[in-house]
Amino acid sequence: MIPDLVGKGNRLRTVPVPAWAKAIVADWLERGGIRSGPVFRPLNKAGRVLGGRISEDTVWNVVREYGRRLGQPAFAPHDLRRTCAKLCWASGGDPKQIQLLPGHASVQTTERYLGTRQNLAQAVNDHLPVAPELGPRELWHRMAPDSRSGHSSSFSLSRAAGSVLPSRRLPTLPSGTLPIKTHAPEMFHSPTHASGTLVSMAVLPNPPLVAVDEYLNSSYRPDMEYVDGVLVERGLPTIAHSLLQTILIRYFAQYETPLRFLTLPEVRTQIAERAKYRIPDVMLCPVPLPTGKVVTSVPWAVIEILSPDDKLPEQLARFRDYQRIGVRQVVLLDPEDLIAYRFEDGSLLQTRLTSLDLPSGSVPFDSEALFRELTTQRNQGL
Repeated sequence: MIPDLVGKGNRLRTVPVPAWAKAIVADWLERGGIRSGPVFRPLNKAGRVLGGRISEDTVWNVVREYGRRLGQPAFAPHDLRRTCAKLCWASGGDPKQIQLLPGHASVQTTERYLGTRQNLAQAVNDHLPVAPELGPRELWHRMAPDSRSGHSSSFSLSRAAGSVLPSRRLPTLPSGTLPIKTHAPEMFHSPTHASGTLVSMAVLPNPPLVAVDEYLNSSYRPDMEYVDGVLVERGLPTIAHSLLQTILIRYFAQYETPLRFLTLPEVRTQIAERAKYRIPDVMLCPVPLPTGKVVTSVPWAVIEILSPDDKLPEQLARFRDYQRIGVRQVVLLDPEDLIAYRFEDGSLLQTRLTSLDLPSGSVPFDSEALFRELTTQRNQGL
């Protein structure tokens, strides 16, 4: 079955459906007597198929319920897209074809879905059938400093071209070019060469992997996030960062009891069980809280406070993680420039916030008033 679907952005795309899935859909259509219109429809209490289509909330509730039964309470519909892409990749699928399946406009989005990383230990270009037959010592002499010219050969890593180009060392290098100089490994050492220095490509070590049980039972100062076995440092907070965090905690306290949530600062939060844990600056979590050291329920809102060390790509990755598990309100506050952002549809939108809509009600949240309070406290501390 190859249906045409209207997806995100009203884009029409063709999606192949496996035979087993087609059989299940066909059985549903036959049992429901559906000949046209929406495929998935609500049922009444008697189990009869009604007209119209099921709502997005119904899809969320169904997926969340099955996730709960499987021990994945934070499971969300978007996880099905990601899981499908990863299973296709694990089965040997072409990334370009996988890109077309979920309708990604860019293959970079697909790569983020797959979580692909460069394998430097078993590099794909290690066994190209074009390698010259040179021994280690001959390679050393080919790449050692050139005694005739007084210059040393170097390898420059061209980011623009995406390739390694042999070149002569120059007083200045073009923009985007990085010279890399390392001491020669022992296998390349030649007793006849005085300098013992090899100018070559650097081999970047993979970051050491940490077992998830070790992470969950260890303390770090400052605490660190955990992404697929790698410890991820967080930006160091400034005085303005800490002041704003304190202001937020005190402000939200007045709404906690009537709206049935608690304000938690800097607590490890599960994004993917035993695979990814983030640490939001401030989050509003429904009560009762889960037991244990880690928040495993879905926060209602996450407020991140910008630090000087924070990098935009890393922040966006965090926000996508929050959105993926179902956090409805994701906010970024800049305590230096006094700017508020809301994360929507994969983008940060500068805005003046007036409220946060939670499942239990709306919290007044005037970002400009909070920034004025921050400015007052900073001036008092001068």
